Amino acid sequence: MRYDDFVSASLGGAFVGIVIFGLMLTVVDAGMSISDFVHRYQTILAGSFALVGALLTVFHLQRQILEDRNRRKKIALALLAVNLDVVSTYAENSMKLADLYRRRLLRRETGEQTTELENVEEVPSIDRDILDSLGTASATLDEFEGSAIADMLAWYQIQNIRLRYLVHSYHFPKTGVYETVITQHDALRYINEAAELSLKVEPLYVSARKHLNIESLGSNTELSNKIRVTLGWPDGRPPH
Repeated sequence: MRYDDFVSASLGGAFVGIVIFGLMLTVVDAGMSISDFVHRYQTILAGSFALVGALLTVFHLQRQILEDRNRRKKIALALLAVNLDVVSTYAENSMKLADLYRRRLLRRETGEQTTELENVEEVPSIDRDILDSLGTASATLDEFEGSAIADMLAWYQIQNIRLRYLVHSYHFPKTGVYETVITQHDALRYINEAAELSLKVEPLYVSARKHLNIESLGSNTELSNKIRVTLGWPDGRPPH
């Protein structure tokens, strides 16, 4: 039993003990027999023992909840590196998808003919359980590391919504009386946003491996290198 549980249980037991001790003094003063005492004070006795039972039940449930919470935190930390891999893979897939639509928009703007069947591509996403696990990990780490994970998760939400907007606007530009106009430059911005998400992931691997001195990434050079490696662009710029 944990120390605080022990103290709480002791206080509950002491309360019941005082009640019973006071009743016993009454018995002694009144010259009652044990059977008369039980018969006269059975309601108080039953209530006292019920109170002790309720307190013990509450303490047990509190301990189970705390142990479950600690177990989930340990699991979240153990899976942190794996979950970061999922986010990194998602970011790379997002860059590739945005680049696919950049090339489609470029052909549309230049009037280039193509035999490619332009399907409505499925926008990648991250499983809710993984996001929840990352959120749990952010609450377990120190303030700096936790804030970095929270910032990454917030950026994912923004980036994913914008990527969905890109795909939807390309295939369904007209909504009622409104028409959405997007260009290849918009797609380039979405590529950059996915690259930024990937850069937010990389320093968090340090947290996953229990290292310190995490440095922030995200310069234009790093963005260019991330895009160049992922999409195979020679200098980080889109080929024409």
